[in-house]
Amino acid sequence: MTDTMTDRRALLRFGVVCLLGGLLALALPPALGLSLSLFAGTALLVTGVFGILVTRGGTEATVVLGSQISAAAAGTGGLVLIAPLAGLDTLTPWLITLYLGGTGALRLARARTGPMRLVVSGGVALAFSLLLITGQPVRALWVAGVLLAVDLLALGTVLLTLARRRR
Repeated sequence: MTDTMTDRRALLRFGVVCLLGGLLALALPPALGLSLSLFAGTALLVTGVFGILVTRGGTEATVVLGSQISAAAAGTGGLVLIAPLAGLDTLTPWLITLYLGGTGALRLARARTGPMRLVVSGGVALAFSLLLITGQPVRALWVAGVLLAVDLLALGTVLLTLARRRR
């Protein structure tokens, strides 16, 4: 099998997964928002605990600073896990904003050699990140889910278009 055929199949698979994930997220935005909050809390807690465990071997200053940062991450993650809806209203919009802003910027940077749909997809992600950071939509349970659903749908469309062009 040629590399082009393998690349095409990988793009098709990932594109279909993104489209299905986007449709599911669009159908159940509160569930996606809540799961994002729980994921962010778990990631912070695990990172914080791991950071506390690995900072033991450095100099005194790095151990103290590393332990404080790690304890703050673990504490924030624990609080988000205890009250995920509060985490959804505070911490998760910032994480989603960083994700959407970063992926949007990367898509726009890649768009110079890619299809026009990549420009549209990157622009949509950047626009959503700007809306979230300025607090435009009401920070309700469904906002994070809808924004990520639309982003997944846009990305899935771009990936399927790229796969079709690789024939």
